[in-house]
Amino acid sequence: MSLSEQSMQFLEEHISELAQSAVTQAYWQALAAGNSVLQCDNGAIYEVFPDGTRTLVKTVTPPTAVTPGETRVLRGVRTSLACACLPVPMGREKHEQSGSGAAAATGAGPFA
Repeated sequence: MSLSEQSMQFLEEHISELAQSAVTQAYWQALAAGNSVLQCDNGAIYEVFPDGTRTLVKTVTPPTAVTPGETRVLRGVRTSLACACLPVPMGREKHEQSGSGAAAATGAGPFA
């Protein structure tokens, strides 16, 4: 199957939207199937359970903000960062569970 040039350009222009949609769908399908998922939020990795609770797994270095098209040096390799970060989808309220007790947290989905 071959795509026309116009179809190829359309897909290239919307690849980040398609990727975000696919990741969000996989996230909710995993939870709906009764599985837990891992979620990164402000320098911490949480395990999110189907009932909405989440447990702190590990604290990590917060992400570095980058500008699309910016060139950065990573481990001695010069790389062009052509992709943009995906926006955070809004969702239902979640409850956070960590070592210090439970606290309410807003947002849901893989980018909350």
